[in-house]
Amino acid sequence: MNSSRWAGLLGGTIVLLSTLILFGSTVHSAWYNIPIEAINGIAFTLAFGLGLNHILAYIAAVITLVALFYLGYVLGYRLHHKLKY
Repeated sequence: MNSSRWAGLLGGTIVLLSTLILFGSTVHSAWYNIPIEAINGIAFTLAFGLGLNHILAYIAAVITLVALFYLGYVLGYRLHHKLKY
């Protein structure tokens, strides 16, 4: 893999970890429960706020996290590609 893709993976990971810490750090539990609590928090927000079914809310929460990782990947990839040339 070239260095732009590594920068993209780093950007996606930073965005994903920031999102997980933002949504998962509100509970007082161990650090390994943060991803589950983040998915539960996003799913609760979608289910309570939009009135989605709980299964659809969990699917939408996972899709939201994947989309945020992809946006961070694209941002890191393009930023490194622009700064490289």
